[in-house]
Amino acid sequence: MSVARRLACRRCASAVGFLIGLAGLLGQPLCLQAESEVQHAAEPEPGSLEALVAAVPSPASEVSVRKLLERPEIAVGEHALRAAGAFWHAGGPHAAEGLRALVSHAEASVREAALRGLSVLGLRGELGSRGEAAVRRALQDREPLVRRAAYEAVGRIGGPDDVALLVRGLESEEPDVRSHALRALRTLTGERLTTEPVRWVYWWEHSREALEAQAALALGALEAGSDELQAIYAWSIIERRAWLARPLADQTAARWLGAWDPEQRRDGYRLAAVLRYAPLAEDIRRAAPQDATGVAAEACAAAQRALGLVASGS
Repeated sequence: MSVARRLACRRCASAVGFLIGLAGLLGQPLCLQAESEVQHAAEPEPGSLEALVAAVPSPASEVSVRKLLERPEIAVGEHALRAAGAFWHAGGPHAAEGLRALVSHAEASVREAALRGLSVLGLRGELGSRGEAAVRRALQDREPLVRRAAYEAVGRIGGPDDVALLVRGLESEEPDVRSHALRALRTLTGERLTTEPVRWVYWWEHSREALEAQAALALGALEAGSDELQAIYAWSIIERRAWLARPLADQTAARWLGAWDPEQRRDGYRLAAVLRYAPLAEDIRRAAPQDATGVAAEACAAAQRALGLVASGS
């Protein structure tokens, strides 16, 4: 090795030794010190909007959602989008309520994000509530992307009274609106009719009462204790038509979940999973401790997943 190269190596070794010694004086290795500084810089200030977003658990709690929505920064689109993202990914009934609140936001991007989040969570809200009304108003939003997201949401979480709203979308002069209205109708009803509004109007006018009665009879048959074949047939109707029998189906599910008989609670969990009605979450939480094992355990776990009552990936 040449003299010049030996001198260069010595200078390098001296520099490394100095840095190692300096790190020793500071009490920690350089890599750990740098990592600590990065982590410290990334930690949100306690009580800040960033801290509240990071603190939303999965599933979202009522307190975490309320704290975020009460922050004045939520009026700004950028911050509201972050809240919508937190609710979307946290899941659960309280997250769905937070998203419904954001559907009325002044920023179109926030309204769209909230509606898409509701479509993903797929949880129906309380009939006639302010949040549910906001979702329906969004069908007439001035922004095309918001309207599109609203049709997707109503198709996923709608009820009988929404059929007429969606059929009205088929009469729009905008091809985009007609396309999304048709997709929403097919998702909600399970029917595969064409884009012609008259066909949907005829089907709904001549079928609604009969289909609602059919769903109600199926619920009654299960409550009366049908034999196995009748029960299978009744469930096949309920799984397709329970959305037509609200609020009867919602009330029936709550009553079954509060029953002392585990087999009836099993039916309550199954009906709750079909309905995806967010207010049933409390009934499920109250009933679940007694059904960790036994005949209702599997149905209980399925209902908890359907309503987002367990952490994502559980």
